[in-house]
Amino acid sequence: MKRFEQLEYERPNYTDLKKKLDLVASKIQNTTDRSEFDLMIHELEKDYIHCDTLTTIAYIRSFLDRTNEFFNQEVSYCMGASACFDISPLYEAISKCPLRDYFEEKYGTFLLEEMDKISSLNKYGEEYLEEEQTIIAEYNKFMGEMKYEYEGEILSDAQISLLIKSEDRGVRKRAKHAYRKTIAENRDKLSDLLNKLVVVRDKIAKANGFANYLDYCNLGKQRFSFGEEEMDELCRNVKKYILPIIEKNNEAIRKRLGLNEFTSDDSGVYFSDGNAKLLGDVNYVRSKVGEMFDDMGPFFSKTYHRMNDNGYINIDISDNKVTSMGFQTPIADEKIPYIFGNFLGDANSFTIFVHECGHAMQVQLSMDKYDIMELYDQVQDMSELPSKTMELVANEYADKFFGTDADKYVKCQLARFLQDIADFCMLHEFETFLYKNIDASEQEKIDKYNELEHLYSPGITFVDSELANMGCGLYNMIVLYLFPRYVISYSLSN
Repeated sequence: MKRFEQLEYERPNYTDLKKKLDLVASKIQNTTDRSEFDLMIHELEKDYIHCDTLTTIAYIRSFLDRTNEFFNQEVSYCMGASACFDISPLYEAISKCPLRDYFEEKYGTFLLEEMDKISSLNKYGEEYLEEEQTIIAEYNKFMGEMKYEYEGEILSDAQISLLIKSEDRGVRKRAKHAYRKTIAENRDKLSDLLNKLVVVRDKIAKANGFANYLDYCNLGKQRFSFGEEEMDELCRNVKKYILPIIEKNNEAIRKRLGLNEFTSDDSGVYFSDGNAKLLGDVNYVRSKVGEMFDDMGPFFSKTYHRMNDNGYINIDISDNKVTSMGFQTPIADEKIPYIFGNFLGDANSFTIFVHECGHAMQVQLSMDKYDIMELYDQVQDMSELPSKTMELVANEYADKFFGTDADKYVKCQLARFLQDIADFCMLHEFETFLYKNIDASEQEKIDKYNELEHLYSPGITFVDSELANMGCGLYNMIVLYLFPRYVISYSLSN
């Protein structure tokens, strides 16, 4: 197996892949020879996996350095070409061929059913799919180059994020204000990019025969037996049953911190003497996570150390990485998961890391079991179960990472689980407004976002109202740009 830095990149050839797909699909309809059938599928999957791997390499390297012009351009091309590539003709051919029963016996019935349902997603509007990825690449570059002025210093996203997490309330307030101010000052560009994405996504949906982007996304995210009505009901229930608990919890935190009011500058702080502190730096955490997986069993141990020892985990802090998020993605050619993060040294960075480790374990199990890439991932709204479960499992090992602060960490985690449910429902409800009202003015979007943010954050007094009215909250939401209609999965998984 190659180390990650040894993986070579070249632009994937999706045109040749499409030609091979069409050839295999035509041949497979009449074959009755199982060996020939398996060989054709295997050879096509091998080429498909290689194109996907090259696309993934470009994606990762663009996130490792969002100022890298070459990979910003390459990931725009790759993601556009990947989005336009339609594998469903292969499965349409398999569903009609003499060996359909053999295929279903080997891989199950869901794959053919899924492909039949989602085959209408990308038949038209290729130019819009490519445009979407171009806008996303422009957004990533813009955010990667953004700097923040704090008390006369010019700081990167990572540097200002460290100050935002300060235990000193004064530092924290000034840093958050500086962050909000910078977002608000860049509202014109960020608003333009978001509006372009909303419009082009609406065009993608309508080009493929959908009434709106919401219906298009629900099908693409495998929501076959439920949709907008059921997810709206979830949001209503969260408001009815979860928000009162969050309000009581926020009042308890206010009292614990000794504050007259619990403000948006204080959210994320749980104890008057500070949140749980890790016992060591990023290398310490990586080592102790290895020990945790050693204790959990041979599969977990082997998977983690294989990634860690071969460069498939990059969570080191960097000024050119996005902060406060991580991701896991399979490197299909090597049959190994990759974890990205930007480790700021706080408890949340640890949580993000073990969360992505949960994804990695699920993907490794799938890659070990299946030779078809389409079966590596789970159904969308189950996809966060392994990661959220791993967060809970890690609570059992909290003393290994936090020592005497272990109890603090666990209590913070349980409080965050409730707030996460609310936050992701809030974003889902806002996106519903966004894609149902594509002609809404900029101020209407800002006002709707602020209204929902206040509603889903009971017991919190919001500050910097002038900056909020300029969109500092709305335009700070990376998920609206990069991961549309995704985050409700977190609420369902919690």
